[in-house]
Amino acid sequence: MVPAYTFFDIDGTLSAPCYINDRGEPVIGFTIEGWEAFTQERGEHSYDACRPVPFVKAFAEKLKQEGAVLYILTASRYPGETRAKHVFIDKHYPGLFDELITVSSDAEKLTVIQDFAAQKNIALSDCMLVEDTLETLFRAQVLGITSVHVSNIAAGNIADKPSRM
Repeated sequence: MVPAYTFFDIDGTLSAPCYINDRGEPVIGFTIEGWEAFTQERGEHSYDACRPVPFVKAFAEKLKQEGAVLYILTASRYPGETRAKHVFIDKHYPGLFDELITVSSDAEKLTVIQDFAAQKNIALSDCMLVEDTLETLFRAQVLGITSVHVSNIAAGNIADKPSRM
């Protein structure tokens, strides 16, 4: 059974991280200070070199076809970063997600899902988190949130046991 509500991370899950540094070289990221400067300078274009992850997109499309409501739940510290994430999603995943929810740290994602489940009066197992950060997924799984690591989508391991992947 597919959980009714699924939350997807962006960085490393919906987007393959690739940013062009000030020397014109592709990099997977920056220091915290460097990221702030990069997103201030590039604004909504900060994710222009990032690419969507096809197997994750196919997974999301399948979930939506099966009736799941899809959300994005991503950590975003700076206004330019948030704008860039919206632009990236609108370009590569148009109409697929109902809302892009931002938090200031990965640790807050679980609180958002818990609050969401309480507001909807549903079990945490009716919510799925698709993510690339194992620590977040381990904590989610302990709470009863269906947890899927992005690598298990690629490997085809989630068809019958998503809560363990």
